Amino acid sequence: MRYFNIIGAVFTALFLTITSASAASVSTDLTQGHWELTVYENNPTLGLMDYTGSTLHFDSQTQSGSDWTVTGYFDWTLKQVSGGLTFAGKEFFAGTLDSDGKLSLFGQSTDKPSQIAVVNYWAYLDFTGMFLTDGSMSFDTNPDNAVDYFGWSAAQTISTVPLPGAVWAFGAALVGLAGVIRRRRML
Repeated sequence: MRYFNIIGAVFTALFLTITSASAASVSTDLTQGHWELTVYENNPTLGLMDYTGSTLHFDSQTQSGSDWTVTGYFDWTLKQVSGGLTFAGKEFFAGTLDSDGKLSLFGQSTDKPSQIAVVNYWAYLDFTGMFLTDGSMSFDTNPDNAVDYFGWSAAQTISTVPLPGAVWAFGAALVGLAGVIRRRRML
């Protein structure tokens, strides 16, 4: 009967650990790895443009109440689908990740030394915390000439996948339980 109490306590502790770990995962760490973008632009002058290979990098993420303040940069490469033109640049941004999962970023592009463009991004973090979806952005080099893009998305790429603490705690509990049972049998 005592073994069942020990086993019950181990499973209860494991359940509480997993439950608290899944509640904490709502606050996704955007700074792990980088985010690979998927977006196409239909430019009136240049035609269809492809941003494949462009990445978002979040340098910092600081909690501010129930929201997060974020900073980082967007390394972008823009390729003309029907031609050979390629452009590249870097946009530094700051913004917020709201408690409802909405990401709002404001940045400045440095694609040309003589031109700095104001860029605004919006997207939603999905329930897994690994994808940004329903993205839109507004690119503005001149207040009278803003260009809006819709339908971009990004997937988080993390190089290593650490085991959750719950797995290590459960393994240690099983080893300890096996030791207790073995010792009882020897007595």
